[in-house]
Amino acid sequence: MAAIPAVRRPGDAPPPAAGTLFAYGTLMFDEVMVAVTGEAGSSLDAVLHGFERRLLRGAVYPGVAPRPGARVSGRAWTGLGEAALARLDRFEGPMYRREAHPVVTADGLLEAQVYVVRPGYRWMMTTRSWEPGEFRARSLARYAGRVSRD
Repeated sequence: MAAIPAVRRPGDAPPPAAGTLFAYGTLMFDEVMVAVTGEAGSSLDAVLHGFERRLLRGAVYPGVAPRPGARVSGRAWTGLGEAALARLDRFEGPMYRREAHPVVTADGLLEAQVYVVRPGYRWMMTTRSWEPGEFRARSLARYAGRVSRD
């Protein structure tokens, strides 16, 4: 298991995001993360402020976009290597832009990479919230079986 990087206290500048990913959708689940990256890694609960998570049209997965006052719960995966990040970039595709944003954990702030829906694709975000429990119950097994590393 990779070591979790030092976490800063509120008010401190977050550490650099390289190697840390905030997952808010299907990548929150170990089965999907391993299928995509080949790495299990370590993760901890985290919250991304200033964004909303919505189900995408015709999909079982969500996207996030900026929205003042909103918040998204997810997992912060740490210790990811460059090869894993490159596989994640291919998996997410052109609809998403990888950006660095601070996330809040039980121990304080951590800067993480976040895949944010690009403005030109935000029309695909529905008004329906995406719920991890619903995804686990209805779609996880089938979805995890379809995704793979490139």
